Amino acid sequence: MKTKINVLGSNTTVVVDAIPPEQDAVGLFVPPKNIIVVERSCDQKFKNFSHELMHLLIDRSGIKQTEHWSADVEEILCENFSVMMDENWKQIERIRTKMNSLDKKKK
Repeated sequence: MKTKINVLGSNTTVVVDAIPPEQDAVGLFVPPKNIIVVERSCDQKFKNFSHELMHLLIDRSGIKQTEHWSADVEEILCENFSVMMDENWKQIERIRTKMNSLDKKKK
């Protein structure tokens, strides 16, 4: 699978592919290449994609430039975001659909 996602004006490629074992990862966000890679053999592709998506958002938002930012804080935030997305995706999609429908009714 290969697709693109736009986050804060940055078109990023998203691929499901093999990640070299020496990377010791099930997902990677590579800022210089603007790519997210999710390991094709992992069992939680969407959760891992969500984790890497949060890394992309952090990178694009400039939040790393704040005084108290750390890699530990970033990993905690990315992991919690990915768990929330994985646990609630169906409900989030229902809410989005319902809200879009309400928006259309206002027009």
